[in-house]
Amino acid sequence: MKAFRIILMALSLLFSMAAFPAYADDKNPPSTGYDDGELKPCPNPPKDFRPRTPSRQQIFCTLTEECLTVSFTIPEGECTIFIQDENSGNYIAETFDSEEMFVSFNTEGIRSCQITLTTELGNTYVGSLSIEK
Repeated sequence: MKAFRIILMALSLLFSMAAFPAYADDKNPPSTGYDDGELKPCPNPPKDFRPRTPSRQQIFCTLTEECLTVSFTIPEGECTIFIQDENSGNYIAETFDSEEMFVSFNTEGIRSCQITLTTELGNTYVGSLSIEK
């Protein structure tokens, strides 16, 4: 049994060597698709390029029976909010300043809504809220 394992290992080693021919004496080794002798510089990023980091921004929205309240942790200037009732399709579009402590919108009759909030800085936030019974 031991002799059989040795013969099997020798055969597998022999076949693996035959699968990879040696090119030590070859003056033109096969091409790998890469130019091994030439380093190419990385393209320079634009002057105003900065890597993006995760935001600490938090926007708090509360939907009650009569109003939707919005407040920002970090103000982003003038904002446009688009509130669409998921049941009827009616919508409310308002503009407000995110510097205010909180902003309320009359949403009487809306039980669940889709919210799209676009800020002066160019950020867009999307979410949905519903009143739980």
